[in-house]
Amino acid sequence: MNDRLTVAHFDSIAPDYAGATGALDPLYDAIRGELAAVVAGKDVLDVGSGGVFPFNRRLAASVTSLDVSAEMLARVPADVARVVADARDMSPFSDESFDAVLFSLSFHHVAAGTVAQAEAAQAAALAEAFRVLRPGGRLVLYEPVLSPVFFALERALFKPLMALFALAGVPPLYFRSRASLKRLADFDVILPRVSGWVDPLSGTFPSPLRLPVAIFPTRYELFIAVKPLG
Repeated sequence: MNDRLTVAHFDSIAPDYAGATGALDPLYDAIRGELAAVVAGKDVLDVGSGGVFPFNRRLAASVTSLDVSAEMLARVPADVARVVADARDMSPFSDESFDAVLFSLSFHHVAAGTVAQAEAAQAAALAEAFRVLRPGGRLVLYEPVLSPVFFALERALFKPLMALFALAGVPPLYFRSRASLKRLADFDVILPRVSGWVDPLSGTFPSPLRLPVAIFPTRYELFIAVKPLG
C-alpha cells in the first residue's frame, strides 16, 4: 500500500466527500435495514467510511470511526470517536473491543501495487478486524463485487492499472469476486436489491456523474461473518 499517496488522496477529497457521496444513497439505503440489527445496542467500529454511515448510528451503544486520513475524520460527527490508523494495524484498540466491525464500500481501498501485496493487505485488515471483535461479534463488508470474468481481467492488468492510477494521484484499489471474498472468511452473503442512478466511484473520484446501477460491472453485496464463541 502506498500510504503517503492514500493519505494525500483522501485528505484532498475530504472537503467534498460528504456531498459527493450523496450519489451513494441508493446503495446505503438498500442495506440500512440489515445493518440496524447488527449495530443496535452494540459498540461499532466503522472502517474508512469518512463519516458517511449506511446505518443509524443512534441505534448503536457507541460508534468509533477509523481512517488513515485525519482530514476525513475531522468531518465525522461529534458523537463519533475518531482514530487515525491503518486498517491493517488496529493497534490503538485492544483485543475484543467491539461487537461489530464494518467496512462500508471501503474494503477495496485496502490495497497495494501488486495483486499479492493487495491480497496480503486485505488479509491483514480482516485479521485485525477479527482480533478487535468480541466473540459472537459481526464482521460486515459491503462491497462492489466483480464477476469472475472481470475479476480475472483485473488481476491480469492490475500492475499497469495501478501505475496509471498512481500517475493520476489515485491510490491502489483491489476489488474482489464473491468467491474470492468468501475464501477469506465464513461469510453469509446478502444480495440487496439496488436501483437508481448513482456514482459508485464518487468516494474516489468525486463528480456529478450519475449512471444506472445496472450498467456497472460490479454488483453490490453484503457479507457478514460471525466471530466464533470461545
